[in-house]
Amino acid sequence: MMPTMYFNSHKIYDKITQVLAENKGTILFKTSWFTNIDTLVTSDPSNVQYIMNSKFSMYQRGSEFRNVFDFLGDAVFNKDLDEWREEKKFTQAFFRENQYHKSTPKIIQYTLEKGLVPILEHSSKNNRVLDLQTLFNRYMLDATCIMATGFDPGFSSH
Repeated sequence: MMPTMYFNSHKIYDKITQVLAENKGTILFKTSWFTNIDTLVTSDPSNVQYIMNSKFSMYQRGSEFRNVFDFLGDAVFNKDLDEWREEKKFTQAFFRENQYHKSTPKIIQYTLEKGLVPILEHSSKNNRVLDLQTLFNRYMLDATCIMATGFDPGFSSH
């Protein structure tokens, strides 16, 4: 797969999407012999559910995984089993709340309209370059703060 990925690097996301679609949403990405790290890639929600809830302990991350995916920071996907168990206690209670399910679409709509879209429009009109990772992080921080506390810090609108 490495040569295919290299020759299609300019359209990597399209290629990954195509390969996943051709393989029922899940592929085993075999890397070269010298890295010896194979990666299971899935877009199938039932597989994600299985990995994250049913058999999380079978999919240990380890230091090699964290080094490869360090750009994810301390996201749940990089946590080891003990860290994940602690975080799961908190997040499960939060996500089970009926109010969370009712308010999430409204909060996302609000933060898009008030924060993200105006910045993108302004930057486009003024031909400005944006750091999208920083902008999206700010957007997610705003949405998370509103969901968790009801307060809009307005980071994505600055």
